[in-house]
Amino acid sequence: MTTPISQLDFGLPELDEQPNESGPVLQQAKVFRPIHYLGSKLRLVTVIRDCVNSLDPSRGPVCDLFAGSGTVSLALSQEREVLAVDIQEYSRVLCSALLKPASFSTEIVAQVLNEIRVSEHRKQLQWAVEPLVSHELSCIKQALSGNPEPLCDLLEHGCILADERDLCKATDQDLQGAINETRRRLEARSLVKGSRALVVRHFGGAYFSYAQSADIDAILEVVHTKPFSQRDSLLAAVLSTASDVVNTVGKQFAQPIRPRTKHGEPKRHLVSKIERDRSRDVLNNYSAWLARYQSLAKSERNHQAIQGDYLEVLGSYKGKLSVVYADPPYTRDHYSRFYHVLETLCLRDNPAVSTMEIKGTKQLSRGIYRQDRHQSPFCIRS
Repeated sequence: MTTPISQLDFGLPELDEQPNESGPVLQQAKVFRPIHYLGSKLRLVTVIRDCVNSLDPSRGPVCDLFAGSGTVSLALSQEREVLAVDIQEYSRVLCSALLKPASFSTEIVAQVLNEIRVSEHRKQLQWAVEPLVSHELSCIKQALSGNPEPLCDLLEHGCILADERDLCKATDQDLQGAINETRRRLEARSLVKGSRALVVRHFGGAYFSYAQSADIDAILEVVHTKPFSQRDSLLAAVLSTASDVVNTVGKQFAQPIRPRTKHGEPKRHLVSKIERDRSRDVLNNYSAWLARYQSLAKSERNHQAIQGDYLEVLGSYKGKLSVVYADPPYTRDHYSRFYHVLETLCLRDNPAVSTMEIKGTKQLSRGIYRQDRHQSPFCIRS
């Protein structure tokens, strides 16, 4: 009879966690949490590393076959060459930044941050979303004073993309007026098509405040002008920032906060969390994350991070690996559902969004999911 893993005593040492407002956690065991991750093995990396070493005392190359947020890959990389593999691009970016951190000086980091702060693109985005930023602040103020209805309507009907496609209209006329004016301004600056206002249009009001969305778009614009040798580290810091500031339960991206009960009553206890998350400064948070990625130790080992199907990668590397560590999904919950926003930030491809039908009315999927969201066969019981 197999003992459930939750009942096993691994004899794990207590980890010296040092959380702060920006969210990252550094450990004495030299592990690094880049994002809030479902099923993270952060507390098991010592056991996993010991098991791998017992199988291969020679410290040969290891493949982390379903690498996720990269915490296991990073732990294993301290003693051996690592091949990190995942079907999702956001995982490749994180693993690349952890295993092969870019070499950029403090001066370069300061230069990148200054470029973002003073960029013309950021100014245009801030001007475009100003009507919705003002309305959102007013909604939060009203909610804190005892009237949460306008804030509830914003969370439920504030997605610009849904309005563009005529799939959802606000019941609050002030909100609809702010959406109309923001759309007019985005159109005036040619920001409706393409990916230069991707976060604002897709995720503003739902996962992030409109001001936060504009800053994330501004960061992405600058990051994509940088050399490929620096880009993964710069982009990984965007993912870490998004994971910290996102306004959801559990800091995942499965779906935006539901502001009402099943009976339609506002969840008043959520107001303070909404206000706290949406007031987080994106650029300050991004600056802190850049410093953390910059501080990662550089390795002489030939680590690799690959986006690809596990079977294809195993076929390509047959005979070249000493150990394969395989930790695939093991529940019906598709991981892509929890991190599709991070995938979109990496791909920046203005994706088609899935729709659903409720009571005969077509709407965008509540989570604003990509139509091509990966559906893992490991999450299907058969």
